[in-house]
Amino acid sequence: MLRSLKGCFAWSTCLKETFVGIFQMNILDLTGAPATKLLRISVCPGSSVKSKLEHVLEVVMEHRKGYMAPEYIDKGIISKKLDIFSLGVIIIEIMTGHKEYPDETETSSQQYIELVLNKWRHRPRKAPGYTSGDIDYQQIKRCIQIGLLCVKFDQVKRPTIRQIIKMLDGTEGAEAECFDERKDDMDPRDNLGRCMDASKGFGFSDVAKARARSEVAKARASYTKVVCCDFSSDGKLLATGGHDKKVVLWGTEPLRPKSVLEEHSFLITDVRFSPSMSRLATSSFDKTVRVWDADNTDYSLRTFTGHSASVMSLDFHPNKEDMICSCDSDGEVRSWSINNGSCLTCVKVFKGGATQMRFQPCKGKYLAVASDKTIYILDGVTQHACRNPLQGHNKLIQSLCWDSAGDYLASVTEDSARIWSFTSGHDGEFVHELNCSRNKFYSCVFHPTYLSLLVIGCYESLELWDIREKNTMTFNNAHEGTISALAASSATGKVASVSHDRFVKLWK
Repeated sequence: MLRSLKGCFAWSTCLKETFVGIFQMNILDLTGAPATKLLRISVCPGSSVKSKLEHVLEVVMEHRKGYMAPEYIDKGIISKKLDIFSLGVIIIEIMTGHKEYPDETETSSQQYIELVLNKWRHRPRKAPGYTSGDIDYQQIKRCIQIGLLCVKFDQVKRPTIRQIIKMLDGTEGAEAECFDERKDDMDPRDNLGRCMDASKGFGFSDVAKARARSEVAKARASYTKVVCCDFSSDGKLLATGGHDKKVVLWGTEPLRPKSVLEEHSFLITDVRFSPSMSRLATSSFDKTVRVWDADNTDYSLRTFTGHSASVMSLDFHPNKEDMICSCDSDGEVRSWSINNGSCLTCVKVFKGGATQMRFQPCKGKYLAVASDKTIYILDGVTQHACRNPLQGHNKLIQSLCWDSAGDYLASVTEDSARIWSFTSGHDGEFVHELNCSRNKFYSCVFHPTYLSLLVIGCYESLELWDIREKNTMTFNNAHEGTISALAASSATGKVASVSHDRFVKLWK
């Protein structure tokens, strides 16, 4: 009966009221068929909690996953969110006909939602009392989203019943994972690593005194992986791009989308703002580079074609407003004139594909290009090699960045981070190295105010490396996936992070 289409679409009298009723209950056990079992202490006179739990354990041993939360199955822990997990399994069973739910590490929520919606797409018209396909479709989607939130492996990330009701009322997004409500359930010590004031720098001696969160904003940037980001020179705009072939332009005060750039035909690989003008540029697997007016993003100002392979990265010259460079997966580096739309130089620099390229800030003397395990240092104007490559990494270089003065270059691979000095008398000299001990490195950026601090993006966490003090500190649970790109704004003191979890976050 619970699986009937009619029941699913009687929204105000079925699902929504059920959630409101459950909010007033004290649910102990949601094992067994949801149509026949909703056991509560208050309706089981004469049954001791111990005997009830023994019965639950027997059921769990038989059915393994069932309706029971993983913390109970694995560790025997009865958490505050145990019943929320069970409710999520029931919701998923109602919407799909079975109680299997996707593994967070294997199937993205969006893929699962689309799969289920495709099966439901033509069913509402058959239901009695059908009035609006759009409304029903959105209700189905929201219900699936709520179910997936409820079955999060980490109990802290599951919503409360109050939040679920708000989601059903439409006053709270089911797409968002509610972080603010975690405060009551969290140990204050969990926040210590996320609370430094950027105006004072990240002082390691002050960590124990820190109380407030450093995460100041969070938003879903895409329904697919996000792989690049950059701040405008004044820090008021942030651009993000990724696998959905779109670039989202955000206002940062507060963090809200302003416009979407949609001319590329394949995934976005890089996005960069001009340091001196209201422009941004994007590169893509579609082998093109596009330049946009940040104040009018209805269409691109220029589209550069000529690369024979996917364009992997690009950057504006810091001193030449008309010049932009790009590199592709075939080892070719090109420079372009924005004003006349022509290719200025085309150089085959190395064998194999490029990962990332960045001009030396302020000076513009060098252009650093990462390819495989090597960093090639090119002349900033001619793009010819002007010194020996920087070597020493044992794995593919994932990311590189300059400090704001252009004195130091950082590079990261999965297992290490290196610092190279370009100060007077140290033209590309290797000076520091941090070996990865726990989590793989994927991205990096120098902190905008604490200048000796390198922020490294890992899988779900941020690693802070104080090069001067030779200390490190980890921010756990920064994201729920690989932190694919980082950006820093000297104007605002903020750091932006984007991840394969589809979210963008601002930190301060």
